[in-house]
Amino acid sequence: TFRQNVQIGRVANISFGKDAGKMCTIVDVVGQVSAVVGGRRGGGEGWGGEEGG
Repeated sequence: TFRQNVQIGRVANISFGKDAGKMCTIVDVVGQVSAVVGGRRGGGEGWGGEEGG
């Protein structure tokens, strides 16, 4: 279930959208169906965050 698999600090694979296939880290859990994630953006230029759901 969502509660068991989504925890801050876990690594996840984005499965849809423009970033599909990329890896990310769960930064925060928002409600019961969304999470804020961070992932490397081209060329190692740092970390960006986005909401997924």
